[in-house]
Amino acid sequence: METTSDSSSIKDAGGEGVLLADGSVHPGWKTTFASTVGMMLGPSPILLFSFGTFVAPLNKEFGWSVASISIGAMLITLMLVVCSVIQGWAVDRFGPRRLILTSIPCFGLAVAAMYWMTSSIVLFYVALVLASFCAVGVWPIAYNKAIAGWFDRRLGLSLGLGNAGVGFGAALLPALSSYIIAQHGWRSAYLVLGILAVVVVWPVVFALLKKAPTDLGGAKARPGASQAESGLTFSEARKTRSFVLVLVGFLLLGLISSSMVIHQIAIQADLGMTLA
Repeated sequence: METTSDSSSIKDAGGEGVLLADGSVHPGWKTTFASTVGMMLGPSPILLFSFGTFVAPLNKEFGWSVASISIGAMLITLMLVVCSVIQGWAVDRFGPRRLILTSIPCFGLAVAAMYWMTSSIVLFYVALVLASFCAVGVWPIAYNKAIAGWFDRRLGLSLGLGNAGVGFGAALLPALSSYIIAQHGWRSAYLVLGILAVVVVWPVVFALLKKAPTDLGGAKARPGASQAESGLTFSEARKTRSFVLVLVGFLLLGLISSSMVIHQIAIQADLGMTLA
């Protein structure tokens, strides 16, 4: 049984505990949970982390080479670069909630539509580019923006929990797609992943992801924040050593990790492991 002291410890002085003074759940933690679900069934796990499970089936059915299929993964990563810039502008212009809710059905439908793929590898490339672009509002930046608007003292924890959704998706979705491919074929796997990206994520985001006070009138309206904090403009930040180090670090991290993730399933299959 929860004691009074336990309840008091949850409702910390900064106003960023799980529960508010009236006993309701803090909207920031609702937003964090919705973001975790959204990123778990978002484009990173579906398009990138699950990509390797489709290489062998596509090679078998259409005769495409592994190298040709892998170009599709390269296109996804290039689209991530493009979409990140567009998403950064759009999330500031329209707010994360509106952008995410609009992008979820577009992304899910684009993935599900790959069920009707033909033997044209050009169409395969176009489909991946289209799905990546339709996901412009559901790459992690928008969810991180939604979370960040609610927190100050617990910003790191909340962002960590939200982005853990990518890890959950990376662990679960390749296994799920592998099972569906083994039982029903790769077309059904794309169809199921696309449907899950809509029917699971959209209701959760609609119900729980809240518009942060910072989207309505400045950081001082956020629970636990006493005053607005100022920072560097982009033109100022890009001239600093810290910005360059962060930029290079994330560039290398994305390049290396994406390359390993995309090809590891094919490598393991070449070593004699079954898809399951």
